[in-house]
Amino acid sequence: MLNDEKINQLIKSKAGEDFARGYWFYGVIIKKPIYESWIAVVINEYYLVSITEKRIHLYRLGLIGESVHFTAIPMQDAKEIKVSNWMFGFGKRINIRLGDGQTIKLKAANRPIGIKEQEFNLLKLEQLYGKSDYKFK
Repeated sequence: MLNDEKINQLIKSKAGEDFARGYWFYGVIIKKPIYESWIAVVINEYYLVSITEKRIHLYRLGLIGESVHFTAIPMQDAKEIKVSNWMFGFGKRINIRLGDGQTIKLKAANRPIGIKEQEFNLLKLEQLYGKSDYKFK
């Protein structure tokens, strides 16, 4: 099961010096809503996302919380970050628009089971980037 300690170890192993300066969250890219089919648990993509001053780190996670793929996106490639409420305030919707026009759309619950730091990190990201569009120069 994923918890704060496992998340910190995973980020430290990949992020290096960026670890202390970033905020992370556990989110999902929803390809098929759970209410449509039980198979949605397998089809949806689960990510651990760490946003620092220099990079956006994306860790694609397997079903038991292990990292199966890692991507680092330089912050200069990000053109816009938008943080908004999701599920009547029980979670956040995070949209990251990249320079090539691609958009990464994630949804994150405020209090997932076993992950205590998530709510704090989401609030910090919301304060940093605001509830409205945050555009990079």
